[in-house]
Amino acid sequence: MYVSVLNNSIPSSEFKTAIANNAFSNCDKFEHCVFEGTIASNINLQWSTKLNRESILSLLTCLNATVSGIVITLPSKCIDGATDTLALIQGDTELNTAYTNALAKGYVIEFA
Repeated sequence: MYVSVLNNSIPSSEFKTAIANNAFSNCDKFEHCVFEGTIASNINLQWSTKLNRESILSLLTCLNATVSGIVITLPSKCIDGATDTLALIQGDTELNTAYTNALAKGYVIEFA
């Protein structure tokens, strides 16, 4: 499944937070999504075990606001359902930079 979310900002309102946090529930075939803008609400992608590198990078890049208590949940496995997501991020300079920057901005990034 390919989805593009372009020039979109997901603000931190209660209604939109609930939508963003549940938008990808049970999306186990979700592979590719392009995020642009700023993400300032919780997002849970734990079911998306086929998520590709480019999708993870675009998501991490959009974690660019200074926040507190915003949780981004990534799948513990990605790409083919067997690749360790954190290991992928740590072993890729571009992904690791975006990940480190997001953490420095106050995002909590979990793997489930």
